[in-house]
Amino acid sequence: MPSRTFDISASTGRHRVCIPATTRRRPADGQDDDAQSNNPRERRRRRIENSNGRCCDCTRAQCCSDHPRTICECRTAGRECSNCLPHTTGTSSCRNQPLILVQPPEEDNDDAAASEFPPLGTQPPSQDSESEEEEAQLDPPRASGGARSGGNAAQRSNSGRRAAGAPTDADAASTDDSDAGDRENEPARDPSVTTNLRDLWEPNDDLVDTLKDDATEAEKRLYEVCSGHIEQNDGRHLHGGIDPDLDEQHKGWYDAVTAHGYNLYDCPNSAVGKEVIYTYVELLKGVRDRKHNSELPMIFLPCILAREDGIVLAADIKRRVEFRLKCWKEGNIAGLVQDLVHQALQRVGAGRPTVDPEKKNRVFNSAVLNGQIRKGVRNLTDRGGGGVLQPDDKCTKTDRPVIEVLEEKHPEMQMPDLTDRTTTCFEEYEEVPAVLPLQVVSEDVEKLSNKLSGSAGPSSQDAAHLTDMLTRHGKASYELREEISAWAEWMGNTFPPYAAYRALLTRRLVALDKQPGVRPVGIGEALYRMIAKLVLTKARPDTKAACGSTQLCAGLEAGIEGALHSVRTEARADGSLNFEDDGAARDDERDAAQELEAQARDRPGARDSTADAEDESGDGPLSSIEDLNTFLQIDGDNGFNRLSRIASMWTVRHRCPKLFIFYFNCYRHQTRLLVRRPGLAPYVLLSKEGVTQGCPLAMDIYGIALLPMVELLREAEPDLLQPWYADDGSGYGKLVRQRNVYKRLEQIGPDFGYFPAGAKCWLTVPKRMEEEVKQYLADNGLPWQVTQGKRYVGGFIGSEDALSEWIEPKVEDWTFAIERLANAAVRYPQTAYTGLTRSLQCEWQYICRVVEGAERYLEPLEKAIREEFLPALLGVDKAEIDDDLRNLIAHSVKNGGLAIPNPVEAAPLLYKSSVEASSVLVEALRSGGSLNQKAHRECVRQASKSAKTARLATEKASLEEMKGRASRRDKKRLERIQETGAFLTVRPSRRDGTELERDEFRDAVLLRMGLVPKNLPKTCDGCGATFTVEHALTCKTGGLVVMRHDDCRDEFGDIASKATTPSRVTTEPLIHYGGNEPVTRQANGASNTSNNNNSSTRGGEERGDLAIHGFVQRSKTAILDFVITDTDAPSYGHQPSKKVLEKAAKRKKDKYLEACRERRRDFIPMAYSVDGLAGKEARAAEKRLTSLLASKWD
Repeated sequence: MPSRTFDISASTGRHRVCIPATTRRRPADGQDDDAQSNNPRERRRRRIENSNGRCCDCTRAQCCSDHPRTICECRTAGRECSNCLPHTTGTSSCRNQPLILVQPPEEDNDDAAASEFPPLGTQPPSQDSESEEEEAQLDPPRASGGARSGGNAAQRSNSGRRAAGAPTDADAASTDDSDAGDRENEPARDPSVTTNLRDLWEPNDDLVDTLKDDATEAEKRLYEVCSGHIEQNDGRHLHGGIDPDLDEQHKGWYDAVTAHGYNLYDCPNSAVGKEVIYTYVELLKGVRDRKHNSELPMIFLPCILAREDGIVLAADIKRRVEFRLKCWKEGNIAGLVQDLVHQALQRVGAGRPTVDPEKKNRVFNSAVLNGQIRKGVRNLTDRGGGGVLQPDDKCTKTDRPVIEVLEEKHPEMQMPDLTDRTTTCFEEYEEVPAVLPLQVVSEDVEKLSNKLSGSAGPSSQDAAHLTDMLTRHGKASYELREEISAWAEWMGNTFPPYAAYRALLTRRLVALDKQPGVRPVGIGEALYRMIAKLVLTKARPDTKAACGSTQLCAGLEAGIEGALHSVRTEARADGSLNFEDDGAARDDERDAAQELEAQARDRPGARDSTADAEDESGDGPLSSIEDLNTFLQIDGDNGFNRLSRIASMWTVRHRCPKLFIFYFNCYRHQTRLLVRRPGLAPYVLLSKEGVTQGCPLAMDIYGIALLPMVELLREAEPDLLQPWYADDGSGYGKLVRQRNVYKRLEQIGPDFGYFPAGAKCWLTVPKRMEEEVKQYLADNGLPWQVTQGKRYVGGFIGSEDALSEWIEPKVEDWTFAIERLANAAVRYPQTAYTGLTRSLQCEWQYICRVVEGAERYLEPLEKAIREEFLPALLGVDKAEIDDDLRNLIAHSVKNGGLAIPNPVEAAPLLYKSSVEASSVLVEALRSGGSLNQKAHRECVRQASKSAKTARLATEKASLEEMKGRASRRDKKRLERIQETGAFLTVRPSRRDGTELERDEFRDAVLLRMGLVPKNLPKTCDGCGATFTVEHALTCKTGGLVVMRHDDCRDEFGDIASKATTPSRVTTEPLIHYGGNEPVTRQANGASNTSNNNNSSTRGGEERGDLAIHGFVQRSKTAILDFVITDTDAPSYGHQPSKKVLEKAAKRKKDKYLEACRERRRDFIPMAYSVDGLAGKEARAAEKRLTSLLASKWD
């Protein structure tokens, strides 16, 4: 089949793709996209050098359009095309057909009227070519506007009519080449900055070039800015230029494999594992080269790496993977799929809920070692909610089958009616912004890979497995990173055939029990999540700039904290939101109401707002209850799944064009959601509206999509503070303004896909006003709930009593979680420590940042940490945890602690830091103005820096105070403690080899804290002396001194072999003093040949510890000799530990340096203290080794 090659990204010169050159035809009425002809055709020419008797010189890419850069000669002359190239090749792509023929104007045009509304993405037409009526016939008469932007209703209605030959579909770009490609000496495709996205559509057999007759006004508007529209199907009928029979076979295999879940082996760290990755890369590349669609690479990994019961040894795993890979390459994919499904069916019902505490501890330890820290902690502490519901279970809220609830939560797509002048979506914009192509490189993938997290999608590959493939297999991992970066550019810069990446978008839908209720979460492929996050990384500055302080869910620093502090600051400044409970003992209700009215009159803007409300209500002067300041929380019904998809695309196209192409590619068809059933075929639901909850794009897209709505609400009541976080709206101000905003939201919200759930809205008021407020709500038909305090974006706004009722149960849950972690710490201290410091304590630290005075409720936490967790972690009695030790443990690792701060003492500092960090954002929210992004980032950075500096200074002062009253030995330990805590900051990982055994970790922590390890023998097995820590560190008979030396040598040598090659590293190399050279030399370097001294005495041959060729210089071998010194030994007296190490290194250099130099070798003394303090030369060698590792792995 003839093929055509073009650049996807001509600006970077990367990723050339071969597309089968097939004929596109307009399908007959009622004919499906699939029924199009696949007859081959000749390669298309880029430019016609002369007319050759044709009516005009237009090409198929030009299509006889009225584009200002390629105006058709026939259109300019006012005649229809007769035998132009597009007209006579059977493609029906000529746009100068009789139905859209431009007639010469009969009279002069009104220049102002003709140029007032130019077509989207084009320059205004010249006054000599087309009249105002012709422009109305060809394009809608407004510039990227909504249903109310210029022109009358008749014009808007007529603008929707297009000729049968006009390009129509999201898969229907009628051009294969960009306009720039029609010019000589220019690249075939250059997706540089452009507003006309039609050039970015890739041709394939599924493309059609007719706009359906029943296209709505919204579809037409969207088509104008992206040359495509949303399809009301899942795209399974499309083939994208691939042989239909082959594609159907691949889809059948894909359906069979994804019906079940599998556990995957990691890729073997051998040639077989690299071959698996290379094959996977070729399959992904084949999708872009249009050899097959994405169903094939999605089933590759489970077919090759699925675990089999009983195969656990590395050699057996390697043999199994090698055999299955061979079967795949031989084409026996059907057999692999059948075997895979058969194994999955045999395991149905094998899994059981884990109830045994010891087994739960093992599962927790395994999860943390695999990088799933938060998941492991939540499972261990039983705080994962009600867990995952099966589709045939009963909903805990409605008692209906879960599958019915899931279907209800994925509604049909709603098309906005733009012919209605009250429709507020598809807002007006002055121009269509240009699109700058994304540039993604493999380094971006590498940086993001270690941050990827989450469970497995339909193909059973989770984030940890993908990270392993991306980072641990040398050249193969590099190739995979390159291919993923190519996919990010492919999907983020062009419009590929939807069938090509269709399987990549499929989600595994799980129903989480909200107790009560069901929350649907779509878990996408790990590969898709990686690609989406790559695109978001490039577009995130644009999304944050677009949302500003209007929507806080687009990754804005300290965004949630700013929302809470703004409400609290406004309430404190206003003073009228008094939550103190004065009961029913009010002496004079009328005096209180008059006082509220007086305060309202004194505030700026109160007079105008009161007058407006008075005019609106028509009931005369406002009552005191309407002037009451309240806090309203608004929640949307089924927020993400009911967002207007087509309206959101319009908004994203104009407000964040860098993200639009990828978003459109992902949601231009309905997304398939698989709801698995053990042993049965899965239910298949379709996401037809909104964005899938769980999609990496969800928050950013949702925030941008609701920007026009929130702006209209702020315009309606500019004096009302309105922070928004995704679908969680809020407002602080007068009750009458709250009512007006809510009524306005009910009117305009559905246009954007936001449906306020009145029963889930909460109004926070003082208790003394509760009854009057309830009556006011009833009189105004407002179905809000009234409370004295309510949780708000993870924090709390309300009275002290309500705060106690909310926070005390949370403290009880955290206390229980600490006890469970303490139970696990007995056997797994390292992972339990990691779970507390990296996950659990972050939860109450956030509360401390956003709730003033939270320390009053956190005393039970400190008690549980001190009396339960720390004794279990250290293996000591709780009586041994005195105040000094607890204070030291609370320090950061850098200042000698374990980074487990006292929650009660840390809370005020955390709250102060949060208030300072969000001060710029709070001011922007309160004033209603735009957010200065640069000033906000600088404010956050400075606040964080100031808080850290203050905390470290406090810790350092405390450490100095401890040194002042410590013994000689403890003082030296406290001097070293700041530089010997690296093992505490490294995340334990089975893949990285950073896992420590129970006694290894616990003894290291005990020695760090100045405590004696437990279970020591009574006598030394070497010399028979009493066994103590001091004796174990100095006794050369028992073997411990030799073991610590050899362990350091072997570990360094193993890492050096990875940084270079194993053949370059040898142990115990000979150090030759030389044939006729003396051992010692004079200071000036000249040989001393005198026979009257010992300088001419030749020494014997000695051995170093390691020889690494090319370690310092490429052509030289470095000799490393290790010495591990007990710097606390009595013989060193009061000498500083670093001075002791300098002397130890000097002794080594005096002994070996000259001999090594004579043989053109480098010598490095590796001096360490017993607790890991490195000497100057040893630290330099570590940095050199790190550099070699980085350069090799990069």
